[in-house]
Amino acid sequence: MSDGFREDKHEPGWLVTQFQIFLTALAFLTRLPIAQFLNFRPEYQPKTIAYFPAVGFIVGLIGAATLFLAYHIFTPAIAVIISMLATVLVTGGIHEDGLTDTLDGLGSGRDPSGCMEIMRDSRIGSFGAIGLWFSLTLKFAILSEMLFISLPLTCAIIVAAHSLGRSATVALFYKCPYISGKTSKSEHLVKGVQRIHVLAALVCLVAGLFLILGTQAAYLFVTGSALTLLIGKYFMRKLEGITGDCLGAASQIVEMGCYISFWIQIKMQLP
Repeated sequence: MSDGFREDKHEPGWLVTQFQIFLTALAFLTRLPIAQFLNFRPEYQPKTIAYFPAVGFIVGLIGAATLFLAYHIFTPAIAVIISMLATVLVTGGIHEDGLTDTLDGLGSGRDPSGCMEIMRDSRIGSFGAIGLWFSLTLKFAILSEMLFISLPLTCAIIVAAHSLGRSATVALFYKCPYISGKTSKSEHLVKGVQRIHVLAALVCLVAGLFLILGTQAAYLFVTGSALTLLIGKYFMRKLEGITGDCLGAASQIVEMGCYISFWIQIKMQLP
């Protein structure tokens, strides 16, 4: 994680420290060019989870802004595709990669060690390919339909869903043991994670959701929380813990679940 970043030996103030922790989270979850502004310190890593929801908001804002601009130039379908591409480029597709590896491993039907062996294989298998296709296609279909109802509402749900997806990883980090048999970026975050970091992430998430969606945020918060709980229980039963790939998969599943549940809510309200 420290490769490419300069380590600061001086003791910064609290605000500077929090900003650097936020930048560390941004560097971990995205491909945004911020290395020149980041004074990396290893002790910042466990604290970055407090800013995962904020990073999700930023990724969502990029996707929403791209959708808003593309909508006024292209057809709604093309605008959605461009928006989806923008978020993948910003994150480097790390969550999509985690989804495919996780589906390949869990789809094998093997014991936990066998699943882990498959998940460590960088090649994509049939379960991963099919799952990724369904995930992207479903996202495209729902967002395209929502555009016919309201562009601002579609942009808002994109921001909220991305933040909830990253927030799911915070809960799993805190509640589930990390079992990766290889050195990974995620493994460094597990050591030193404290309850205060999780609470800070929760406050950031709730404040952001209500700022964007008002009272409708409660519905999404419940949806995201329920999905995170179910995903965590499933990973514990199948793998007896989580890996970095599991976190990427959880982020994608929760994001998709938010789109689906919000779409159902909208359809129920329409005459």
